[in-house]
Amino acid sequence: GVPIASALHNVLGADIVDHESRIATVTTTMTSLPYANLAASAKNYTIVSVTASRDLTSADTENKILISNSASDYVLTAPGSGFLSGQTINLARTSTGALSVVGASGVLINGSSNTRSLNAAYSYAQLICLGKDFILVGAYV
Repeated sequence: GVPIASALHNVLGADIVDHESRIATVTTTMTSLPYANLAASAKNYTIVSVTASRDLTSADTENKILISNSASDYVLTAPGSGFLSGQTINLARTSTGALSVVGASGVLINGSSNTRSLNAAYSYAQLICLGKDFILVGAYV
């Protein structure tokens, strides 16, 4: 037969060539990735201006940010139905008027602060549906 050292050399040589071809294939695949698709999958938000107190709806969820940019105070009311658990509403305030969130009768708005208002300009919060009730999280005071 073939000496052990020679047989081992042939196996290792074939293994190295195999790995080199796999690395070349992966490198070629990576350089041809369609990076434009990465930008297309980025999350873009639609800005919705809050111009009056109103009830929130499921149309306000996900890829939207409700922004109050007025000197007037507005109240958004979370209803007792119409939302799925886990749906979120993004809220921001860019001016002097407070943006408050209240629950309709029987609906709790829980949060880390006693207030449920974005009381400072350039504050942001997210309202998360937890079934019938909600939690308000973010930079609000």
